[in-house]
Amino acid sequence: MTQKNKQYRLKNFFKWFNFLCLLLLFMIVGRLSLKNAYKFGRLIGALLFQITNKRRKIVEENIQILKDWGERRNLKNPLLNQDISAIAKEIYKCNAGNFFYSWSMTAKSTDTLSKHLKIKNMEVLNKAFEKNKGVIILFSHTGPWELIALLSKLDPSISEVFNFAAVYRVINNPYLNRWYLKKRSRFGIKMFSRDDGFLKIMRHVKNKSILFIASDIRMSTGPKADFFDLKTTASKIPYTFHKGTKAPMISISLVKSGDLKWDFQFNEILPLEQDEYTEQNILKASNEDLERLIFNDPHNYFFFQNRLK
Repeated sequence: MTQKNKQYRLKNFFKWFNFLCLLLLFMIVGRLSLKNAYKFGRLIGALLFQITNKRRKIVEENIQILKDWGERRNLKNPLLNQDISAIAKEIYKCNAGNFFYSWSMTAKSTDTLSKHLKIKNMEVLNKAFEKNKGVIILFSHTGPWELIALLSKLDPSISEVFNFAAVYRVINNPYLNRWYLKKRSRFGIKMFSRDDGFLKIMRHVKNKSILFIASDIRMSTGPKADFFDLKTTASKIPYTFHKGTKAPMISISLVKSGDLKWDFQFNEILPLEQDEYTEQNILKASNEDLERLIFNDPHNYFFFQNRLK
């Protein structure tokens, strides 16, 4: 056996071992109550805050940008009155708590889902769907955002009307990637990656279906748009699919409504009466919607990337 083959097999073994560890953790968290899963996540978040100095610096820089943006507009949010380090620590704890909360929720009954998750502004989705061109829905990494995949489980009538799919980035670990795709398919949501090709994804949308796309992906290249008063690189993906399908575009937000409770809110960010949007229209509307969501609830936004650069 060559040295190259040995390295490949060793690397493959570690990927398999990491997958088994994550699967075991997922099974354990799935057996916890939502409250205990969230508490466990917050403990992990507090630990990560202490040991990830480089990532913590990125979070703190993003918080300062957010605070400065709010001050320039004379906007007030008591959550931002604390010291930046205290805010950063709470962001760590909330995000880790939301992550484990999501894991626990996927193993719970429909009754439990209905007690903790609600769908609001459904009329916005219905209005967009009336155009018979499919619908593109932008989402952000806010709160337990992975639970968007449970929409059809939360309300089975939704799956009878809407055919859901989402664009995702392929996970480097093939074992974890296959498990992830299988789990998503159980909830009635089809996953597309770049490997599937734009034409295949566009055909899905044109077939009077729904496509979820993340609006806050960090990009190294692409068009520039104002985001918290900074010129940031944005994703062309939403505009590319809109241009190819003429599908209307709305957003979905996760808004905390109580202890361990969240609302899925559909938002009309662009006039649904309009048949076509420009790239700048989409970028502006998406960023303004995201700015509002983040400023209102900074603790639950995924602030761990330096998109605000």
